[in-house]
Amino acid sequence: KEEGDDNTGSHHDPEMEADASNFAIDLFASPEQPYETTEHTLRVADRNEEITCTLRHTNPDVTQHSTGLALWTGSQKMAEWLVANSNSSNLVRNKRVLELGAGLGLCGIVAHKLGASEVCLTDGDSRVLENLRHNVRANIMDHDDCSSAMAKQLIWDRNVEEFLNSQQQDQNGTGRRYFDLIMAADVAYMSKSIEP
Repeated sequence: KEEGDDNTGSHHDPEMEADASNFAIDLFASPEQPYETTEHTLRVADRNEEITCTLRHTNPDVTQHSTGLALWTGSQKMAEWLVANSNSSNLVRNKRVLELGAGLGLCGIVAHKLGASEVCLTDGDSRVLENLRHNVRANIMDHDDCSSAMAKQLIWDRNVEEFLNSQQQDQNGTGRRYFDLIMAADVAYMSKSIEP
């Protein structure tokens, strides 16, 4: 009788068993939880510090019918640019910032961590907005003043007026509030998005 054989005549192979257990885990993975979490660290050279953002996202190869659930190069480059230009120009410090089509929220979260007084991150897709709110809570609200960051739905061709009205000042009623900086990365990839 050879090692690993039992009375049933089967041969025990630990590698095959490990492969089978991995397959079973993947096979029964919950489709409601297709997310991965990645940490992104950006170095602020002038201040010798780092900004770290933890983002929940889907696998970029499986966008779940929405591009806003994956991290794209344009957002990474814009976040790097914000950090690289943060000290020389006070681009976001003490400013109200609006991010259009925020997706995972990397740029808005970075703007907040760079000292923006208020950041409004927007997206039109409901599933993306739910995940965006998760990322904002994970990176901002658990650590800082939660009133200075918000994630709101903005569908460009539908609820723009409603969104603008929601931005009215509460304190002195002077009408619509303005944003000092409006940013958008990787948002003009469909002709529908850029039609006048």
